[in-house]
Amino acid sequence: MGDLLQHRPYRFREDAEVEVLLPGDARDLLPQSVAPAVAARRRAAADAG
Repeated sequence: MGDLLQHRPYRFREDAEVEVLLPGDARDLLPQSVAPAVAARRRAAADAG
C-alpha cells in the first residue's frame, strides 16, 4: 500500500481509487476496534435494532 499513501498526514494519493465497503450490519463494523467513533456506531446500531 505504500505506493497508494502519502504521509503527514496519512491519506490516499489524489490518483488512487478507493472503495469503502461497510458490513451489512453495523454491529459487525471493525469488531476488534476500540476507537470511540467505531464503538459508538456499533452501539447505535445495536440500540436501533
